[in-house]
Parts: sequence; structure tokens; C-alpha cells
Amino acid sequence: MPPGILFMPGRLILLAGPNGAGKTTLYQTRVVPG
Repeated sequence: MPPGILFMPGRLILLAGPNGAGKTTLYQTRVVPG
């Protein structure tokens, strides 16, 4: 996945994470507390 996802809020992660809903949740959890 592109590094831009880390800079973008959790909302964009959902749109940029069509590969797997399970992985999207893990990325969102990292962005929220970070």
C-alpha cells in the first residue's frame, strides 16, 4: 500500500483499502492513536 495512507485520516484508509476489510481495520487503528 502507498505511504500516503499513513498520512491520510482513517476515513481515506477505508477507501484506499479495498484489498481486505480486515487489514483496513488494522491500519485505521494505527492512524487513530497515532
